[in-house]
Amino acid sequence: MSAKNFGRKSAAIGATVLAGGALAIAGGSPAVAAPTCGATEPAATVVAPGVCQVVVTKSGTFTAPTGLSKLSALVVGAGGGARHNSGFAYGAGSGQVVYVDSVSLAGPAEVTVGRGGASSFESTAEPATGGTTELNGTEAVGGSYLVSGNGFDSGARGLVNSGGGATGDGQSSFGQGVFVAGGPGVVPSAVTGVDETLFPVIAGEGAISLGGDASDLDGFARPAGLGGGGSTTATEALAGGDGGVIFRYAAFDDGVPQTEPAGNVQADAAPVTKPSLAETGFESAGLTAGAFGAALIGGAALLVGRRRAKRASN
Repeated sequence: MSAKNFGRKSAAIGATVLAGGALAIAGGSPAVAAPTCGATEPAATVVAPGVCQVVVTKSGTFTAPTGLSKLSALVVGAGGGARHNSGFAYGAGSGQVVYVDSVSLAGPAEVTVGRGGASSFESTAEPATGGTTELNGTEAVGGSYLVSGNGFDSGARGLVNSGGGATGDGQSSFGQGVFVAGGPGVVPSAVTGVDETLFPVIAGEGAISLGGDASDLDGFARPAGLGGGGSTTATEALAGGDGGVIFRYAAFDDGVPQTEPAGNVQADAAPVTKPSLAETGFESAGLTAGAFGAALIGGAALLVGRRRAKRASN
């Protein structure tokens, strides 16, 4: 083989190796499985980065997805029903909120959800107390009118009395044409003792277990919400909110590889999955170093080939 032909072939080989190295650098890093909440019933939602939540509002069992290291929960009792009778207005107390740091993962969790207490409007009948919610034997009691399951009430009795909430008393008034707000509820991150990694502060997160409002004015009463006490106006009295269980856990790696981004897949083609690092036998750092080395070797071969071709032409 002449020096000129050898130089041309060396240049071609160098270009090929260089291109291969560049392709390896650009697209050789395999996908890593993304964290997931797994399949649950009801479906889980992501409420904060890496934090999954499932809210159970029906009695039955809850099966956590496999792969969890910890499952925590807030057990919420039901709110009591409101009362309005002969000019007296009574908002109802909220359900109790109990924190369970570690729910057993040995099997399905047993859940009994308390139902909101029935209200009483222009009747001598007493409104009903909210039902007790239970998780694997841990109970959160319901509220009654005025008094919450956490022990907060409206304080002094008057013509218009709101119910106690999860974290404070309601209010009372002897005036007429007034509105008094129910006792404050609690946001999940503020419940005593919660794991801050699973119950972080979330901007705009609503409170649960609010005390029921009370008013002797005409109008619509505020819906109770989860564990909330029933509210009342001069024209209606509402039932308490049902209880429930709020489960939280960290998102986890289920071993399923990521798919190519939508922009890299043809409209009529099935998504292409990348193998995980464990399936390829490569480490990402080693693969990147190998690709970089291939690019350097290719560049050197291309440079040598061009120089030899130039000498041969001279």
